[in-house]
Amino acid sequence: MANGDNPAILDDINNLKEGVFKSAPVMATLDKVESLNKLGYINKAALALNHTDSQNQWLQHKAIFIPSGLWLENEMKKTAPAGFEYGFIPSVTQDKGGKYVAVPYTNEIGIAKYAKNVEAAKAFLQFVFTKKAAINWAEKTGALMNYKVDLASTQASGAVKSAMTYLNSPDTIVTSTDSTFDQDVEKAMEDATAALLGEKITKEEWSDRMEKAAAAARKK
Repeated sequence: MANGDNPAILDDINNLKEGVFKSAPVMATLDKVESLNKLGYINKAALALNHTDSQNQWLQHKAIFIPSGLWLENEMKKTAPAGFEYGFIPSVTQDKGGKYVAVPYTNEIGIAKYAKNVEAAKAFLQFVFTKKAAINWAEKTGALMNYKVDLASTQASGAVKSAMTYLNSPDTIVTSTDSTFDQDVEKAMEDATAALLGEKITKEEWSDRMEKAAAAARKK
């Protein structure tokens, strides 16, 4: 969004390109995060909660939005209030009229080099990536395959249907980059972000921390 709707910057971030955490798009994004925080839209008490506790707070109507994935509905089905309706929106910091951005969590699937029955494995993969299988997967798991289907008339949940609507929309950018960081960089990002939201550091200090962590990771 802050990069002119060009998701290529995610590759630079994942590759820990020198200077990327001080780049204009990253700083513009941090500006928006700081603004949301100062306006009181981010619950600082959530920093002390684990992910299921924060989800329970949301289910109790103590928050409007919660950053999560489509696993949330299945994960919380035993504690969700009766009649609770889930929804989905890819992003909330885009400029008015701007495109939504979705960064999906992905897993790889393949066939072992020395599989005993390669042809059967190929046939299974061909079945997995069919419209019928994609709909069945959405209905049974509450998650989505990387296959565009219309879920409007299916038994999929409201959250999954709304997610699919966004992902099918030309107004949504679905990135092909799955953000995976060096373990130390990921920890540095978690700590720096918590400090930023707790108003213990500025966005410039956040960037300094991340550049330092990225430089250390590049030397490994």
